[in-house]
Amino acid sequence: MANDIDFVPCLLLSIVIAHALNHGFVEGIAVKDRELLRHKAAVKTIEIDEDVIDCVDIYKQPAFDHPLLKNHKIQMKPSSYPNGMKASNYRVKFTQLWQESGHCPEGTIPIKRTQIHNFPRATPLSNHGTKIGHNISGKAQDVGYEYAVVYESENKYYGAEATINLWNPKLGDNSETSLSEILISAGTSETVNTAAVGLMYQVYPELYGDNRTRLFTYWTSDHYGSKGCYNLDCPGFVQTNGNVTLGSIISPVSNYDGEQYSVSFLIFMDKSEGNWWLEMQGNFLGYWPSSIYTTMAESASAVYWGGVIFNSNPLGHHTATQMGSGHFPYEGYGKSSYISNLEIVDSSNTLIAPVNLVPIITKSTCYDLYIGEDKSTIYGTYFYYGGPGYSKECTSETLNTAEAGLMVQPELYGDDRTRLFLFWTSDSYVSKGCYNLDCPGFVQTNGNVAMGSIISPVSNYGADQFDITFLIFIVIQIFVCSTELVNMILVSFTTKPSSK
Repeated sequence: MANDIDFVPCLLLSIVIAHALNHGFVEGIAVKDRELLRHKAAVKTIEIDEDVIDCVDIYKQPAFDHPLLKNHKIQMKPSSYPNGMKASNYRVKFTQLWQESGHCPEGTIPIKRTQIHNFPRATPLSNHGTKIGHNISGKAQDVGYEYAVVYESENKYYGAEATINLWNPKLGDNSETSLSEILISAGTSETVNTAAVGLMYQVYPELYGDNRTRLFTYWTSDHYGSKGCYNLDCPGFVQTNGNVTLGSIISPVSNYDGEQYSVSFLIFMDKSEGNWWLEMQGNFLGYWPSSIYTTMAESASAVYWGGVIFNSNPLGHHTATQMGSGHFPYEGYGKSSYISNLEIVDSSNTLIAPVNLVPIITKSTCYDLYIGEDKSTIYGTYFYYGGPGYSKECTSETLNTAEAGLMVQPELYGDDRTRLFLFWTSDSYVSKGCYNLDCPGFVQTNGNVAMGSIISPVSNYGADQFDITFLIFIVIQIFVCSTELVNMILVSFTTKPSSK
């Protein structure tokens, strides 16, 4: 794989919902003292130091507790496939540690038990412009999350594929996370639907109790509200594979300047049935039924690939949590993490390379990304991404801003009208600052203007033109008979027709 590349940036977190208790046969070695929830309909349990796996009757898995799946007939394999799917010829076969202590009986699926714990709500990657992972400006509700991702959103999509380089990044704090993923989505604002798969390098200790690299899936049908979850932690995803455990440790992982390992994923719509299938290394793991979705029931409108970390600013400065390998893209193959063979499933149900990739890089001094293309090799369209986090270049959040302008933002306001906005931050868009009066900070003195409200008239093509003048300034001293010391920011504006 070439080391000279051009690059570009895209992740996800959420809630854990527990399952009913039941008992089953136990084999394997002892588990650490943790409160774990046994799954109903478990016929066998396998224990290792890191995980407890229940073998559950495939027809009694959590998916069928979903009210929309009560009469769902399980689909054991896809009825149709994208054109251009590759043969299952993978150099390295991945393993999951629990398999060394046993296997689940035929007719069951392995489900990892989850800890009894209240996990922090996660923020998503689907809706560039408002919430989490895709706030290109780095503002507003994107607090704490940092990205090195790429996305495409110019058409209707029926799937996405990529190969993710396997690493085990180090965390700066146990409340943080690091992950790499493929995500497809549709909808805006509270209607966002997603399906995601990746590697939790979500090395996410609060969720899993350790810092190991794990396979994960995620879905939501209400923009990461109450409908959706990781893995099989709530009804939704229908697992058909009896050998792979979602949420379980995956190995081997790559070594710096040494042996490299990767895992290939494909999410695609079975156009005959409408379900979104998940394939990993040529193995079908299961599917998200179309009936659990609203905006993504017929197609997706965006695809994302890349890395995400959560920065809690431990010790008062930027986190040392690594993304990918923990090394920057310029180091190249064997040293920097990569995602290769990027493809989308188009309207003709064919796997093709993306043509309009857009990068999202939150802080290039902390985590960066560069895109490349080599269609003569298996890497196809690819990118290196990641970084070490805290360093002399990636330090404290010191950027302060005061901003004012005009915004059209359907995901934020629910319409496509032109609106007045202001924004401020005192810590590089991390947690101190907001739009308009959405948090304490800006002192409004004008009783006639509503921040965030629609403003008119607007210009027309080839006709009357309108503009607004903004002035932001600091008043240090005002002399009105006596001297007053004033520290404030004032935004003034006027509207008038302009000559063409």
